[in-house]
Amino acid sequence: MPFATPVSVNGKNVAIFHLEITLSYFQDILREIINPDRLIAFILNEKGEYIAHTAMDISLTGPLPAATTMDASPSFKEVVNKMILSGGSGMDEFSSGGERYYVHYNTIAPDSRHNENRWVVAVIIPAKKIYVEASMIRYTTLVIGFTILIVMVFSYTVGKRVTDPITTLVAGIRHIASGDLSGKITATFQDELGELANSFNHMVDAIRARDEMLNSLAITDGLTGLYNHRHFKKELGMEIERARRYGRRLSLIMGDIDHFKDYNDAHGHPGGDVVLKMVAELFRRVCRETDIPARYGGEEFVIILPETSAEDTFSVAERIRKEIEEHRFPMQETQPGGNLTASFGVSTFPEDGDDPASIVDTADKRLYKAKAEGRNMVRAG
Repeated sequence: MPFATPVSVNGKNVAIFHLEITLSYFQDILREIINPDRLIAFILNEKGEYIAHTAMDISLTGPLPAATTMDASPSFKEVVNKMILSGGSGMDEFSSGGERYYVHYNTIAPDSRHNENRWVVAVIIPAKKIYVEASMIRYTTLVIGFTILIVMVFSYTVGKRVTDPITTLVAGIRHIASGDLSGKITATFQDELGELANSFNHMVDAIRARDEMLNSLAITDGLTGLYNHRHFKKELGMEIERARRYGRRLSLIMGDIDHFKDYNDAHGHPGGDVVLKMVAELFRRVCRETDIPARYGGEEFVIILPETSAEDTFSVAERIRKEIEEHRFPMQETQPGGNLTASFGVSTFPEDGDDPASIVDTADKRLYKAKAEGRNMVRAG
């Protein structure tokens, strides 16, 4: 018996969860509980087909046998239709072959939010086995009541055993299919379904790890490992809004490697890439955990410094400048002045601008002012 549920991530179907349960699973449950000399039990699906039956063998490969066949009595057909349509539980009687029978039934998981299949568990009791002797007539009410109680307990037990694992799986799958990969399916049942739940949890862990990796790739510069330009713009906008809301400062450092084109021309782009990685590491080393370093483009780097004044920002920029000046880069002696250096411009919210564009523009102008005044310096005004 197959079950299939699409698995969606961010609104897109990325996989299909497929589950199959063999009919022999239900056959075994019924035959473990029911005494065939006393009762007949069966499970019907919403189409009126036998899923399991204590008095017949259900083929694992062929079509499911219908309950309302040509040979079935009209009263039994009426009872079957009533059981399928009712969606609840109850007790009824019917006649077949000149004998009277009582049938007690209970619907399993009628709530379509948890189980798309409507199953009915039923137990048939021959009337002659209830009224065995005339002297037992006075106990009829007690016997029937006790029988109903047994059947109801049985129906509940079978229903819980069959549907609880499936309901748990389906609920977990639908939760994950909605795009939330933070949770897991709680596999308290120790059987094939429990193993399936554990396997599904491993799959979710793999999907979550993949999504985290893709998200990291989407916001990271592939060469330097710093944040990329797109993520920088997003974070700057968010940090300025936060600073505006709470009345706090925010600063920006923009740095550019001096005469980097000369270095590339002399040593090729692979050599230039090595320098970019080393400079990025110096930026990262100076940054605090709350700072946001990024590669702005080419040989330009930026750092967002939340809750940082202009004076403190100037000190951070000066420290980075000095780190680069004193660092030993490969073949730096070919640079003008025999050393590889960088120039910096800084700006602060709200003194130097009230929006991301103006903060970036101010830092950029001060950077080029540092370039025009001789390079290897920091300008904050």
